Amino acid sequence: MTQQQPIAVLGGGSFGTAVANLLAGNGHRVTQWMRDPEQAEAIRVNRENPRYLKGIKVLEGVEPVTDLHATLQDSQLVFVALPSSALRGVLTPHVDLLAGKMLVSLTKGIEADTFKLMSEILEDIA
Repeated sequence: MTQQQPIAVLGGGSFGTAVANLLAGNGHRVTQWMRDPEQAEAIRVNRENPRYLKGIKVLEGVEPVTDLHATLQDSQLVFVALPSSALRGVLTPHVDLLAGKMLVSLTKGIEADTFKLMSEILEDIA
Protein backbone atom coordinates (compact mmCIF):
# COMPACT_ATOMS: atom_id res chain seq x y z
CA MET A 1 0.00 0.00 0.00
CA THR A 2 1.40 3.42 -0.92
CA GLN A 3 1.48 6.30 1.50
CA GLN A 4 -0.83 9.22 0.76
CA GLN A 5 0.93 12.29 -0.60
CA PRO A 6 0.43 15.29 1.67
CA ILE A 7 -1.73 18.20 0.62
CA ALA A 8 0.04 21.54 0.97
CA VAL A 9 -1.57 24.61 2.49
CA LEU A 10 0.52 27.74 2.04
CA GLY A 11 -0.14 30.31 4.74
CA GLY A 12 -0.17 30.32 8.51
CA GLY A 13 -3.03 32.74 9.04
CA SER A 14 -6.52 31.99 10.27
CA PHE A 15 -7.89 30.90 6.89
CA GLY A 16 -4.89 28.72 6.00
CA THR A 17 -5.06 27.07 9.41
CA ALA A 18 -8.82 26.52 9.16
CA VAL A 19 -8.48 24.90 5.72
CA ALA A 20 -5.56 22.75 6.88
CA ASN A 21 -7.66 21.60 9.84
CA LEU A 22 -10.66 20.87 7.59
CA LEU A 23 -8.52 18.74 5.27
CA ALA A 24 -6.91 16.89 8.20
CA GLY A 25 -10.33 16.32 9.73
CA ASN A 26 -11.31 14.57 6.51
CA GLY A 27 -8.39 12.16 6.78
CA HIS A 28 -5.77 13.92 4.65
CA ARG A 29 -2.14 14.46 5.59
CA VAL A 30 -1.52 18.20 5.43
CA THR A 31 1.72 20.14 5.29
CA GLN A 32 1.02 23.73 6.31
CA TRP A 33 3.78 26.12 5.28
CA MET A 34 4.33 29.38 7.12
CA ARG A 35 7.21 31.82 7.08
CA ASP A 36 7.62 32.17 10.86
CA PRO A 37 9.58 29.33 12.54
CA GLU A 38 8.35 30.35 16.01
CA GLN A 39 4.74 30.11 14.89
CA ALA A 40 5.35 26.69 13.30
CA GLU A 41 7.00 25.44 16.49
CA ALA A 42 4.16 26.77 18.65
CA ILE A 43 1.62 24.93 16.50
CA ARG A 44 3.73 21.77 16.51
CA VAL A 45 4.12 21.79 20.32
CA ASN A 46 0.78 23.24 21.48
CA ARG A 47 -1.46 22.18 18.56
CA GLU A 48 -2.84 25.72 18.43
CA ASN A 49 -2.15 28.73 16.19
CA PRO A 50 -1.54 31.28 18.95
CA ARG A 51 -1.34 34.28 16.65
CA TYR A 52 -4.44 33.76 14.51
CA LEU A 53 -6.70 31.05 15.98
CA LYS A 54 -6.13 31.03 19.72
CA GLY A 55 -8.22 28.39 21.46
CA ILE A 56 -8.81 26.28 18.32
CA LYS A 57 -7.08 22.89 18.30
CA VAL A 58 -4.92 22.16 15.25
CA LEU A 59 -5.39 18.49 14.38
CA GLU A 60 -2.51 16.01 14.42
CA GLY A 61 -2.83 15.52 10.66
CA VAL A 62 -1.51 19.05 10.13
CA GLU A 63 2.28 19.36 10.03
CA PRO A 64 3.45 22.99 10.35
CA VAL A 65 6.66 23.63 8.38
CA THR A 66 8.83 26.51 7.17
CA ASP A 67 10.58 24.88 4.19
CA LEU A 68 8.59 26.02 1.16
CA HIS A 69 10.80 24.20 -1.34
CA ALA A 70 10.26 20.82 0.35
CA THR A 71 6.55 21.52 0.83
CA LEU A 72 6.02 22.19 -2.87
CA GLN A 73 8.25 19.31 -3.91
CA ASP A 74 6.26 16.80 -1.85
CA SER A 75 2.69 17.81 -2.82
CA GLN A 76 0.64 17.75 -6.01
CA LEU A 77 -2.35 19.60 -4.53
CA VAL A 78 -1.56 23.06 -3.15
CA PHE A 79 -4.01 25.41 -1.43
CA VAL A 80 -2.69 28.98 -1.53
CA ALA A 81 -3.83 31.10 1.44
CA LEU A 82 -1.16 33.80 1.32
CA PRO A 83 -1.75 37.53 1.70
CA SER A 84 -2.39 39.07 -1.72
CA SER A 85 0.53 41.46 -1.21
CA ALA A 86 2.93 38.53 -0.72
CA LEU A 87 1.66 35.90 -3.17
CA ARG A 88 3.81 36.72 -6.21
CA GLY A 89 6.95 37.39 -4.16
CA VAL A 90 6.66 34.16 -2.19
CA LEU A 91 5.91 31.86 -5.13
CA THR A 92 7.97 33.32 -8.01
CA PRO A 93 11.30 31.91 -6.72
CA HIS A 94 9.69 28.44 -6.72
CA VAL A 95 8.07 28.60 -10.15
CA ASP A 96 9.86 25.44 -11.29
CA LEU A 97 8.13 23.47 -8.53
CA LEU A 98 4.64 24.74 -9.41
CA ALA A 99 4.46 23.31 -12.93
CA GLY A 100 1.88 20.54 -13.20
CA LYS A 101 0.51 21.03 -9.69
CA MET A 102 -3.15 21.55 -8.86
CA LEU A 103 -3.28 25.03 -7.34
CA VAL A 104 -6.33 26.24 -5.44
CA SER A 105 -6.38 29.96 -4.71
CA LEU A 106 -7.89 30.89 -1.36
CA THR A 107 -6.45 34.40 -1.47
CA LYS A 108 -8.80 37.32 -1.89
CA GLY A 109 -7.92 40.65 -3.41
CA ILE A 110 -6.11 42.03 -6.41
CA GLU A 111 -2.47 42.84 -7.04
CA ALA A 112 -1.94 46.59 -6.59
CA ASP A 113 0.41 47.13 -9.56
CA THR A 114 -1.34 44.96 -12.16
CA PHE A 115 -4.95 44.79 -10.90
CA LYS A 116 -4.80 41.03 -11.48
CA LEU A 117 -6.81 38.55 -9.44
CA MET A 118 -4.78 36.10 -7.38
CA SER A 119 -5.89 33.24 -9.64
CA GLU A 120 -4.50 35.17 -12.62
CA ILE A 121 -1.17 35.61 -10.85
CA LEU A 122 -1.04 31.88 -10.17
CA GLU A 123 -1.66 31.26 -13.88
CA ASP A 124 1.14 33.68 -14.76
CA ILE A 125 3.76 32.10 -12.54
CA ALA A 126 2.76 28.44 -12.76
